[in-house]
Amino acid sequence: MLDHSFAISELNRKLANIIRIGLVKEIDYEKAKVRVKIGEFLTDYLPWVTSKAGKDRDWSPPDIDEQVMVFSPLGELSLGVVLGGIYQEKYSAPENKKEINSVKFQDGTRLLYDKEKHHLEIEVVDKITLKAGESSIEMTKSEIKLKADRIKGILLFFGLTHFFELISI
Repeated sequence: MLDHSFAISELNRKLANIIRIGLVKEIDYEKAKVRVKIGEFLTDYLPWVTSKAGKDRDWSPPDIDEQVMVFSPLGELSLGVVLGGIYQEKYSAPENKKEINSVKFQDGTRLLYDKEKHHLEIEVVDKITLKAGESSIEMTKSEIKLKADRIKGILLFFGLTHFFELISI
């Protein structure tokens, strides 16, 4: 009878642990693993799920106190993997329109794509740099720098322009 009660308790424990919700409390960036607090329990380091982890890869580590789900095969938390990104009151959705895809960063930088208008907007706090080989475009709040061996096409300038460096055509 005692063995039967233990078996039922063990099955209940494993069933309860298959999917758990908790908060990220520690992050090991080098190993791409986190420790999750579930109630009063703190898991061992578990890998987090990412959108791409093959030839193409992405990197978007979870944040401390981000609400996540732990999926544990066979109900064993030690075998768990962490799926991030459950909105919560503290960290709500950055947008609420179906045609908008958006990423908002902690410092206020924001990427927003409107699928209906086919418009991509990028707001940054400091600067944007686009690179292709040795060419680059750098944009800050006060200036745009173009670096290239050649600029091809017709350039139109409206307003006052000043050239401070020698330009050869």
